[in-house]
Amino acid sequence: MSESSALFDNAFQELQQARAKMWQHPLLRKAQERLEERLADLKEACPYKLSCFELQHTADLPETLSQEYRALPENGLFLGVLAGGNSLHELRESLMKAESELTGGANPRVAPMMDLQTLNRLLPAAGFAHTVTDQESLTLVYEDIFALMHELRAGGWSNSLTARSRSFAPRCLFERAGDIYKEHFTAPSGGIMATIDLFYLHGWKEPTS
Repeated sequence: MSESSALFDNAFQELQQARAKMWQHPLLRKAQERLEERLADLKEACPYKLSCFELQHTADLPETLSQEYRALPENGLFLGVLAGGNSLHELRESLMKAESELTGGANPRVAPMMDLQTLNRLLPAAGFAHTVTDQESLTLVYEDIFALMHELRAGGWSNSLTARSRSFAPRCLFERAGDIYKEHFTAPSGGIMATIDLFYLHGWKEPTS
């Protein structure tokens, strides 16, 4: 068995273990499935580094990408996925409208999302060659706003904005936001819709010689 083949076999094992832990979270499960499909196309092709949502929570994305590049072996592939674009725009809009109604102002309660154009610039700046970015838009359905927020917290997606209000958010805020959410973003089958734009990143580390 080649070194590359062993690396990919380990990757599939890691992905299966991750899926077993997160099966109850549709968003994370969907992203894992997409990465599995892409790994299947590349199996035995090269050494790799896989990043599934780790980039989502970094405070310094350019530096993190540079670190990923430096850690990658020559002729290695970096393959990552993170949410960006219009992800969770329904939740953001509903919370802002509800808070504006109740208090006359609104605090950022959903983290801002990266845009694809910025990622297109950051990958080459970090050193990666032959970079490719791709986008896939998913629409997930939840029973209500509380079910959606429970999954976000369970998946480590709690709001990490340093600029957000430190005051306690009363339940009435989320109840009103839930009503607004249902009013504007009801799924045809019932429940509420949540948009997730998945950004896929590919970058290679070319040999120095």
